[in-house]
Amino acid sequence: MSRRFSFRVWHKERKYLYDNVAISAKNKVGYGSSGGRYDFEGAKDAIILQYTGREDRKGKEVFEGDVLKVRGVSAPVVVKWSRKKVGFVLENPKETRPSKKEIAWPSKESLRVLGNAYKKPKLLEEKKAGSSG
Repeated sequence: MSRRFSFRVWHKERKYLYDNVAISAKNKVGYGSSGGRYDFEGAKDAIILQYTGREDRKGKEVFEGDVLKVRGVSAPVVVKWSRKKVGFVLENPKETRPSKKEIAWPSKESLRVLGNAYKKPKLLEEKKAGSSG
């Protein structure tokens, strides 16, 4: 089984999530154009988000920074890279106990991608009492 590398980039200044990107060894990010060429620029305003190699129950690719609904977990979780575990983890940002902050990766049938935490930060906000939605 071969591992496919795929990236997205959240551009902090433009507040835009780019899907068609290339990453250079010279710390530059290339944004795809319709002609199949990339326009490279410095990566200082870029947050590089890597594909985890996993998909949700509908076959949607799961990337670092994605917000997921996990069956059996009340709050949405965020996909993050863990240097300690040298891999992607699911983190419950609402959990205050360190032993419960990370949850194990469930089967793909239990996952649903809700969106990306950078593009849609409201996915992680507490719902206020009496609010609709």
